[in-house]
Formats: sequence, C-alpha cells, structure tokens
Amino acid sequence: KAVMLIADLDEHNGFLLQPGVKWKPTGNFTVEAFINIIDGSGHDSIFDPFDQSDDLTLRVGYQF
Repeated sequence: KAVMLIADLDEHNGFLLQPGVKWKPTGNFTVEAFINIIDGSGHDSIFDPFDQSDDLTLRVGYQF
C-alpha cells in the first residue's frame, strides 16, 4: 500500500493524490492498481491544465 501527495501550497491550493495497492497472488504474478486524483483549484495552479485528468490504472505483471 502506498500514497503519494504532491501539493501546490501557495494560495492556489492544487494537488495530486495517488493512492495505490500492490498484490502478489503467486510467485510470478503481480497486480498493481492506483488512481490519480488531480485538483487544479484555480487558473493559476500548476495543476490546472491537468484538472480533468483523473484516472485509474491497473497493471498485471508476470515474471519469468
């Protein structure tokens, strides 16, 4: 389990929040999921161009 938070801490108050989980059901398989939550909170925030870019990612890996 992991959580990443990047914030624009001036008066614009934008942020990027990325909570995620990783699961290893067997020795060779790995399953990861995380979501990007981005809030621009105003036109001057560094996150404003990405305000509509929230997404969910699911990654399945196999090592051989």
